[in-house]
Amino acid sequence: MGETFGAALRRLRGEMSLRQLQSRTQYSASYLSELERGIKTPTTKVAERCDEALGADGSLARLAHTSTARNIHVAVKKRDDGVGQVPIKELAMTAEESAQFIRRAGTSASAELIEQLSDEVRSLAIDFVKRPPYAVFEPIAKLRREVFSILDSHVRPEYLSDLYLLAGQLTGLLAHASADLGQPLIADAHARTAWMCADLAGHNPLRAYVRWIQSNIAYWSGDYSRAAETAQAGQRYSSAGSSKLRLASQEARSWAALGDAQQVTRALQVAQSARDNLPARPTEAGVFWFNPGKAAYYAAEAWLALGSQANARRALIDAAEASALLTAEDDPCPELVAAAHLDLVSAHLALEEVEAVFDQLPQVLDLPAERRTVPVVERVNKIGRGLEGDRFDSSVTAADLRERIALFMAYPATRELEG
Repeated sequence: MGETFGAALRRLRGEMSLRQLQSRTQYSASYLSELERGIKTPTTKVAERCDEALGADGSLARLAHTSTARNIHVAVKKRDDGVGQVPIKELAMTAEESAQFIRRAGTSASAELIEQLSDEVRSLAIDFVKRPPYAVFEPIAKLRREVFSILDSHVRPEYLSDLYLLAGQLTGLLAHASADLGQPLIADAHARTAWMCADLAGHNPLRAYVRWIQSNIAYWSGDYSRAAETAQAGQRYSSAGSSKLRLASQEARSWAALGDAQQVTRALQVAQSARDNLPARPTEAGVFWFNPGKAAYYAAEAWLALGSQANARRALIDAAEASALLTAEDDPCPELVAAAHLDLVSAHLALEEVEAVFDQLPQVLDLPAERRTVPVVERVNKIGRGLEGDRFDSSVTAADLRERIALFMAYPATRELEG
């Protein structure tokens, strides 16, 4: 009969513990154990996530498909007393029809509907930090259309808050991606809708995430006062944890852009307190979790904006920590690693450590075009301006880097958009 899904999962896991696999897949250790023992039948989503976590090149997804087909075939065979067999293609088609029915039914399968959609949102949140923004935009938009369609139907009241939460999370992801792709007006429209959904769901972590997005839109649009005020206002919905760390870090760099050192120091102290109290493992999936590495490069950016040699040295320490933390992750996000590395380069430039700049900047300029989001491009642009002036006029290396920066700027991620 061949190897089962459970046996293959156990073999591929090797020395990795179920807890470690849980952290990589976002599925509980107990559920993964049941899959290995054949108690549960794997879905395509969980199989694909296990494939990715274990580097199994799709073998688990293929076994999951076979396992599902075998289970249905056995059920059909028992019911018909051994008469007739069902082709694999037909089984796959009927499974897809079942999934579509769950979405259409809304009221008759609401518990299953919420569970299915929640898994898909979790998967998209994880994909958000692994794939370029334009690549995740379409699947997020597609799933949100389905959730909106369900909300337009007759849904039992007890499931409304869950559906509004899902709609808000998906719309928040669209706002986040739009901002990264340099579309602030579109991002703002999505953010307002996400806020309304968060309010209807009564979900404070989503409220905090949306306020961060709105603050970020204002920040990259140059409206630093609004960015600081929005980040500060969002903290009423985040008493601790990742949300507090995200908003306090955002507030700090916004005040720094305004030159308010006192407010920067206060906000960074709040951020440090939130970081000190973070749980050992992420409690939210993918991009919904704000990790210490990202907080460290926000702090570096704040110190750089304030200026002075002393602040540049603080920035150097924070940027080095950010780069180390983000690079050490199991599946590092190229944009975040690049942003941290650029803050490190900027700190060297502020300290007039020119050789370090010449040595480290070329690494970032090799970042693929689809990964060149607005935060990355703006940092590179600022470094390019710093390489101008009398002290660099006679430097061949500086001239070469300026040319490479111009080429880098000419091919941002926004070029991936059509129209």
